[in-house]
Amino acid sequence: MATPTVTGLENELKLLLEDVERMQSDHADSEFPPEVAALWDHTNRKIEETKKQLELARRRERMEELQRSTPVNHENEGTLAHFQVGNSQWREDPYNVSNIERSFDPEKEGQQFRDRAKLVLERDINFQHPGAKPDEAKHEVTSMLEAIDSKDGNLSRHIVVNSSPLYKRAIGKYIGGDFLSEEEGNALRLSRALSLTSAAGGYAVPVELDPTVLPTSNLAINPIREFANVRQVTVDTFNGVTAGAVTAAYQAEATPTTDSSPTLGQIVISTERASSFIPFSIEIGQDWGSLQSEMARLLSDAKDVLEATKFTLGSGSNEPFGVVTGATTVFTGSSATGVTLTDLMNWDEALPPRFQPGAAVMISKAMANRIRRLDAGVTGGAGSAVWIQTLAQPVATNTGRFSAQFLGYPAFQNTAMSSTFTTGQLVGVLGDFSYYYIIDRIGMTIETIPHLFDVTNNQPTGQRGLYCYWRNGAKVADAAAFRTLKLG
Repeated sequence: MATPTVTGLENELKLLLEDVERMQSDHADSEFPPEVAALWDHTNRKIEETKKQLELARRRERMEELQRSTPVNHENEGTLAHFQVGNSQWREDPYNVSNIERSFDPEKEGQQFRDRAKLVLERDINFQHPGAKPDEAKHEVTSMLEAIDSKDGNLSRHIVVNSSPLYKRAIGKYIGGDFLSEEEGNALRLSRALSLTSAAGGYAVPVELDPTVLPTSNLAINPIREFANVRQVTVDTFNGVTAGAVTAAYQAEATPTTDSSPTLGQIVISTERASSFIPFSIEIGQDWGSLQSEMARLLSDAKDVLEATKFTLGSGSNEPFGVVTGATTVFTGSSATGVTLTDLMNWDEALPPRFQPGAAVMISKAMANRIRRLDAGVTGGAGSAVWIQTLAQPVATNTGRFSAQFLGYPAFQNTAMSSTFTTGQLVGVLGDFSYYYIIDRIGMTIETIPHLFDVTNNQPTGQRGLYCYWRNGAKVADAAAFRTLKLG
């Protein structure tokens, strides 16, 4: 199959955008019929996929062009110090940081590390998690380098140092309890010196295994990340700015305008420490390849299991604030044991119009089935079309999203939401989840416990342990963007 070209993808994207514009024009004053709604959803998903493919194709062409470019002679290498890719000398071993040109200008050093990090990502890193798509993963991390790396290249340093074959070999021997060569010991010390996590006793997880660098979850149990406003940072606290709506008004001729500036606020999210413990046999530890292949899956799954609950119900005390915790504006239904059609319509209408275009619904599978019973006429809602089928049977997909919409909103399953139908239970959240911020502090650290002991006889079990820890936080930026459904 031929590799898509930039020109071909640009033409395809143009046609898809024209299709969307045509559908919108044809139904400007009416709701989409079900078949048009299905096509609208499909076309918009195709647009997003094509945009990603286009960016990857553009990046591939840039890399090919850069690989073809070489300096004419060594005299002009100095003029290329700000962009090193044309210098084949360092390209042979981008992990050798001893030949980084030192400078009083931190941005100059940072650019050298960024060039190396991009080459490492493109050429050497193979993300180990079975759910990772290599091209998309590399695109995400490259975008992250452009967006959040500091001027002196902290994130780039982290990627270069913790991706080297020497470091991966050294970390494998460290985990297995083997002796390290001087070269391997130096690789670990360099990693600790340049660590983003300021590790005192442990070492950074190799980049291709680190779920804080690349969230590779299939989102089956932690779907909030698909809809939330997810940011990666290399600092301890995220400080964001929120803004209220900007107002507008007509004015008489030659009269002064009114002040329509929005009310600005600040959202501060601290990154809290989370941890996981992985026991493994000494035999497996001695075979780093076997353990390495499992670590990415184990670490991502451990994060997902924890975050699925905390991003929903977290108290904010030494843990993230959950969506339900921050969505404090509650709509109370009329029934203590279920939901009625009127409840659902009023719940929808309670959400302010400014938040409706980007809204989604988060419910349990039990709640979804209650809504389906309304449409089926089991509880008196036949023909209500509250649950609009757009693709197939509304069952949970592997992303946690149902293949149908609730009142036109994307619906996704969250196993942490209440599925108990009694008075006071919070059974659903409707809102714009871009107002729910998830902040990931990049860099996961691992420490080894050399020997695990049986709790009854205090004898070694022939196992070691990996203690892994990372940091993140989450918070609702604007409670007005959500309405939580509470049973009466």
